[in-house]
Amino acid sequence: MVQIYNKNPRNKQIHQESVKNKIGRNSLSYTLLLYGWLSLFTGTYFTSSKTSNLPPCIVVAVLNTDRTRDFTPTCSAARRDGTICPYDKPAGGGAEQFYRFLIEELRLEVENKVPANGTNFLVGHSYAGLFTLQTLSNHPESFDSYIAIDPSLWWDRGVFLQQAAKNVYQKDFSGKHLYVAFATRQRPAIKLIQFSLADSLKNKIIPEMKNKHLHVIYKKFPDEVHGTIALPAIFDGLKSLFHSTISTKEAT
Repeated sequence: MVQIYNKNPRNKQIHQESVKNKIGRNSLSYTLLLYGWLSLFTGTYFTSSKTSNLPPCIVVAVLNTDRTRDFTPTCSAARRDGTICPYDKPAGGGAEQFYRFLIEELRLEVENKVPANGTNFLVGHSYAGLFTLQTLSNHPESFDSYIAIDPSLWWDRGVFLQQAAKNVYQKDFSGKHLYVAFATRQRPAIKLIQFSLADSLKNKIIPEMKNKHLHVIYKKFPDEVHGTIALPAIFDGLKSLFHSTISTKEAT
């Protein structure tokens, strides 16, 4: 494992893990994983021939010092149920700045150090899943495939859906792939707006993205909650998208 410590003021710590087999070094794609603690499990998954026939891949995991700041599109004090209490302080809103760090600094660092072939994935869970959707919506050209696991659509009372409804018409998602999954196990003691927003994404936004040539896989995990969906959904998402992404890239 190679560790890269970014000099950016945000003090990101980057873990890079190259997973190889008999396929040549020049054929490696890479996955940018926005929750660093998952890199160990993802790397193990790639190396296990018993669970997958996926080709080799480089996993780059970003460990954040402030998820709210880096992954959210707006500054907000709204809670998960949409309410705002007088003593809650607004936070967040740095997603676009973090996006520039990924593209202008981290990507160059990765591609200078490893033999990447230009095929890449952006993977995120929770706030990072929201960031993944935001990046797809605003900058679809940045990655080949996007895997968003239980994205925090509740942020700022569903602001992502409001923004996406306005700008997806202006985008072309040709050759791009999205896997999005939601944990739908009910928690009676907790009031959430997440479930209804997930349905709105499926019924209103995704059809428009498909009309603009996006390949979409949308799944629900009824036995999982927010804290347990990450691993099974990421594994399923990689299996679902990896080969179709490679095929699309080779055809262009």
